[in-house]
Amino acid sequence: MMMLPLGGPIDLDPGESDTLTFTGSYTLLQADIDAGSFTNEATVTGTAPDDTEVTDSDTDIQTIVRQPDISLVKSGSVKMDTITPTDQANVGDSIEYTFTVTNTGNVTLTNITVTDALVTVAGNPIASLEPGESDSTTITGSVPLTQPMIDSGSFYNTADVSGTTPTNGTVTDTDDTTVSITPDPSLTLTKTGTLHDDVVAPSGQVNVGDTITYIFTITNTGNVTLHELTVEDLGVTLSNSPVTIDLAPGQANSTITGTYSLTQADIDSGTYANTADAKALTPDDEEVTDSDTEEIELPDDPSITLEKTGTILDDVVLPAGMVNVGDQISYQFTVENTGNVTLTDVEVTDVDPDVVLTGCTIGTLAVGEVDSTSCTGVYTVTQDDINAGTFTNNAEVWAEDPEGDSVTDSDDDTQDIPEGGLLGVAKTVSSPPVLISTGIWQFTYEIEIANMGNVALVNLQISDDLTAVFPIPHVFSVIEVSSADFDVNQLYNGISGPGGDTNLLASGLNSLDVGESGTLTVTVELVPVNAGPFLNTAVGTGETQSGTSVTDDSQMALILIRMRIMTQQTMTFRHHWNLMGTSSTRLRASRPITMPVSPSWDGPLSGSTIQTSSRFKPR
Repeated sequence: MMMLPLGGPIDLDPGESDTLTFTGSYTLLQADIDAGSFTNEATVTGTAPDDTEVTDSDTDIQTIVRQPDISLVKSGSVKMDTITPTDQANVGDSIEYTFTVTNTGNVTLTNITVTDALVTVAGNPIASLEPGESDSTTITGSVPLTQPMIDSGSFYNTADVSGTTPTNGTVTDTDDTTVSITPDPSLTLTKTGTLHDDVVAPSGQVNVGDTITYIFTITNTGNVTLHELTVEDLGVTLSNSPVTIDLAPGQANSTITGTYSLTQADIDSGTYANTADAKALTPDDEEVTDSDTEEIELPDDPSITLEKTGTILDDVVLPAGMVNVGDQISYQFTVENTGNVTLTDVEVTDVDPDVVLTGCTIGTLAVGEVDSTSCTGVYTVTQDDINAGTFTNNAEVWAEDPEGDSVTDSDDDTQDIPEGGLLGVAKTVSSPPVLISTGIWQFTYEIEIANMGNVALVNLQISDDLTAVFPIPHVFSVIEVSSADFDVNQLYNGISGPGGDTNLLASGLNSLDVGESGTLTVTVELVPVNAGPFLNTAVGTGETQSGTSVTDDSQMALILIRMRIMTQQTMTFRHHWNLMGTSSTRLRASRPITMPVSPSWDGPLSGSTIQTSSRFKPR
């Protein structure tokens, strides 16, 4: 570079010097400094009086002190957008470094390189840096985050920079930095319950003593390792708590389990919900917690059963042993809670309003509870029931489950009412025999027929065979058959065999309701060949409405007594009558009757009759 001096020109006499007029300056270039010296030559010219030019020159070498120097500033920051969640530092995120290199010397530096043992460095080298020049973009560094780095909360490391001087020397610098890594500890607890409805029978229905088993899953949702995992759950029997493991971020552990046994109150409520708390410790032994509530549906299965049991009481109205109008059916109602929830407002009703209930508002029934004593009922039997042969009616039980829904059941009871067809026949002589002419006696039979059973009787008939009573050589004739209560057979002649008719009643026209009775009379004339006695039996028959045949008979003795007694003897008959028995079982009483008779026939003047057998006492 040409340097132009300032000042002049000047005149100099021989021997004269001038150091003040001419001056000069030079601005150093970086190359001059880099070279370490500056050499410069100056030339002076002058003109003699004869215009002759004279010249001279001089060279100056200036040594420039070279002071190479370099500085490194390393800065880092956590880059959290690589791995989600992006609001916290995670393994796989990174620390990004910026290396600011400055030439703090006075010489140009070349081949500038940054090294970092723990960091991946990119951008090396910087070709050159003039003194005072800085570069913070060319060289960068990156290190991926590891879990130990995050757990420690910071990362420290050192970087070195080196550069080459113009004389091929080396200048270096070092910088370290500590990057804070923000810990974000957190966990989540997931409580998962499973209902086991097969622990207590019946299987498939939730019962007291069935269980809920729980699995507690603890997930490390933070960015630091957790340890000492613990679960607390009131009322639940826990297993494997605490768990002494290290749980890395993102990992889950389901070692802790629990069991809960259901109560009736749980089942009645329809659900079981409770909350568990989980906690763990961070690397700094700080506690981090979470909770979770699990609600398990407990299916209700409300159910109730009703059993209605009837018993016929056939001794309320006499005769005992046969169902009569006014007898009763007593009912016992057994109510059982066969479901899995408590039932309230339990009440039994009967469809038939004639069933009189007592104690049938039961109230509350626990699961499995049976009440067979509180509720009873009474029904009074009617003739229609007896005629039907059965009595069936239905009862219902109503209750309310814990949700307010109705639960019901019904049961019917059928009582067979035995048909008690019972016919009573009593035959008497309405007046003593009368001698109406020589050798001809007239007397009147009265036959009373009664329905002594519990159902109506139809197709009534009375058979009286007089030929069996007065066989030949006796001569008899039927004078009249009459009745205000029955349709009589006007063809009755008391004769069995051809041309005879022994049926006193018109066929198929006569019936008796329960408790009814009627009478008929038969007037007979007799020419006897002796005084008798003449035993006569009337046989009654009929049918119930179901076609069952009933029968009864009545015997009586007719004795004709002569006025003139040649030899006196005593003759004893035993009088029988039936006291309201059944056709198969007859309760009989007897008493002796003694009357005088004559051993020979000589024109009797008076007569007497004795009834010897009948089902009931004649009126």
